[in-house]
Amino acid sequence: MMWTLNYKPGLFFGILSVSLLQLIGVSQSQAHDFEKENIHTTEVFIKHIKPSFFGWDNEGSDEFRFQVSLKDAPDLPTWIHYKFSPRHKTGFLYGVAPPGQSSIDLELVGLNYSSYTPRYHGIRLNVLEKNEKALYEVQVKINNFNIEDIMNSARLKSLLHIFQTKLWPKSEKNLYITFLASAVDLGARLPLKPDESEGVVVRIGSEQEFSPALLALEQEVKPLWKLMFCDFKRTSVERYFRSNDFYMDWCAFRLNYVAAKPKTEPPPLEWGQQLQWDALEIKSIPVRNFTAEFFTMLISPILSFLMFATILSLILCFHHQSLHQKPTPEVRKNYMPFHTIPSERSMPSSPMNYNIAATLPRMPHEGTNPRPQPPPYSTIRRNNL
Repeated sequence: MMWTLNYKPGLFFGILSVSLLQLIGVSQSQAHDFEKENIHTTEVFIKHIKPSFFGWDNEGSDEFRFQVSLKDAPDLPTWIHYKFSPRHKTGFLYGVAPPGQSSIDLELVGLNYSSYTPRYHGIRLNVLEKNEKALYEVQVKINNFNIEDIMNSARLKSLLHIFQTKLWPKSEKNLYITFLASAVDLGARLPLKPDESEGVVVRIGSEQEFSPALLALEQEVKPLWKLMFCDFKRTSVERYFRSNDFYMDWCAFRLNYVAAKPKTEPPPLEWGQQLQWDALEIKSIPVRNFTAEFFTMLISPILSFLMFATILSLILCFHHQSLHQKPTPEVRKNYMPFHTIPSERSMPSSPMNYNIAATLPRMPHEGTNPRPQPPPYSTIRRNNL
C-alpha cells in the first residue's frame, strides 16, 4: 500500500516563516518601534488593520490575512476583540478598556498568501482614565448591520447625532459609545439566510440624566420587552432612524443606570505569605427535609382513589336499587308473559288451518274497527308452485 503526499513548498515555507516570526517576537519587538495610540476607559476604541500597516500597497485584495495577540502571549485580553471581514478585506480591533487598566502592547502579524511573506507591526495602547464617565446608558439594537458595518466612523457619528439633536440634547458635549458587540455573540440566533445581517447591540452613554423623550420612549416600548425580537414595531421616533438607514429592534431598547462602584481589590501578599482558604464545614451546609414532599406524594393519590371509589359505589348502589323495584299496575297490564307467545313447534304444519292473528294479543281498538282477515291459500295455487 502506497501513500501519496501533496507537497507544496510555498505553503510549507510560508507557515514555517510565520511560526518562526512568532517565536522570535521578542527580538522583533525590540527592533521595531510600537505605534502608540491613546484610548480611554469605558469608551469603545476601534482600530482598522489594513495592508498599509505592513507596507503593502494593494489594499482590498484577498491575499492578506492578519493575526493579533498580546506581546509575548498567544491571545488577546478579554476586553479586546478582533474581527476580520472578508467583504471589507480589513481586520477590526475593538473593545472597551475597564477602569484601572494599564497600557498594553499588541503584536500584529500579516501574511501575504500570494508570496507567503510575513511582516510584523506593533501597537502600544496607552489607556487613559475617562474624565466624564457615563452614568446613564441607552441600549439599542440595529438589525440591518453587522459588527464590521457599524464600525464606519461616519455611521457612528450619524447614530450619535440622532441622540444629540433629537432624543438627548443635554448630552451633546459628552456623548460616546460605551459598548459594541454583535447580537450573535450575545446569544441571538444566526439568520436563516447567510446574506442577512446578524444585528448589532450598541450602548450610548453620558453623564447627563435621561431626557423626557427617552423616558417616554421607554414607556412606549416596555410592553414589547416580553418578546425576543420585534422588528415589525414602529415607534414615534422611527423616522429619525429610518432616514439614516437604521432599522431598529425596539425589544432590546433599555435605559441603564450605571452605578459608580469603587473597584476594591485585596491587598497584595507579602513575601513568603500564603493565601489561606477556609473550607466549608459539614455542619454549615443546609440539609433539606423531604418529609413534607413524601407525605404529599402519598396523600394525593390516596385521596383521589378514595374519592373515585366512593363515587363508583354510590352509582352501583342506586343502579342496583332500580333493578329490584316492583313494577306498577300500568306496567303489569301491558306486560305479556313469555309463555303466551306461540313457538314454532305449536304452530300447525298447514298454514291454511292456522290463523296467526288469533294467537296475538288484541289491541284496544280492534273491537271498534276490525281489520279483515287475509284469504287462505288455495290448494290449486300451492300445487302449481
